[in-house]
This record gives sequence, C-alpha cells and structure tokens, in this order.
Amino acid sequence: MTAAERRAARIDDEIDAQVLPLFLEESVDLMREIGATLRQWREAPTGAEISRTLQRALHTLKGSARMAGAMACGELLHSMETRVEQATAMKSVQPATIDGLETSYDRVAMLIEHLRNPAAAGPEPEEPEYRACAQP
Repeated sequence: MTAAERRAARIDDEIDAQVLPLFLEESVDLMREIGATLRQWREAPTGAEISRTLQRALHTLKGSARMAGAMACGELLHSMETRVEQATAMKSVQPATIDGLETSYDRVAMLIEHLRNPAAAGPEPEEPEYRACAQP
C-alpha cells in the first residue's frame, strides 16, 4: 500500500453540502469513463493516448472530490493518478498495475456510493478492509 493510500484510510471528509451534489453528478460520467478506459488500457497496455485520457479523468474527479470535501476519495484518486503517471513513464502498463487500479476504482465507487446514499450504503468499511482494497 502506498503512503497516499494509508493517508486516505485515515482522512476525515469535510463535506461541503452545496458542492457535494455537483460532485456526485459529475462522478457518474467520470467513473464510467475511468472504468471504460481501464478496460481499454488492459487491452492496449502501450496506448499513450489511453493513459492520458485516464489521467485527465482521474485528475478531474480528484479535484471535484476535494472541492466537495470528499477528502478520502480525493486522496485515493490522487494515488491512482500517480500510479498511472508512473506506468505511463515506463511506456507500458503491467497487468498487476491495472489489477490494483481496478481494485482502487471499486473502492472509489464504494466511497462515492456512501456519499450519495449513506443509509443504503451502510457504514464505511473499516480500515483493514480498505487496506485490502487499496493494494496496488
């Protein structure tokens, strides 16, 4: 687990009730784009344009999360963005890296769902569960 992922597990959100609905609305399309782009990158691991598209979507969602005060989500997205940057610098992504990104993507989806509907999503996962999800 990266240092950023450990920090995300301990970060308290500072939700801005006025900005949160905008973040949740924006997250629908961005999460769809991130998921699709991860699948494309797995199929074409040397695709530079694919990795740039993924970086842009992660960066946009990260900024939106932080503006809404969803700090743990923003920190996890930052970690994902950093891993994409590192893989891009190596000119090819390893399957294990994409596996880790997909696991983190699932965790981000859980965090967003918890923000969208806290009662239906149940309590936030405990830190050990988070650590299992956040492994690269």
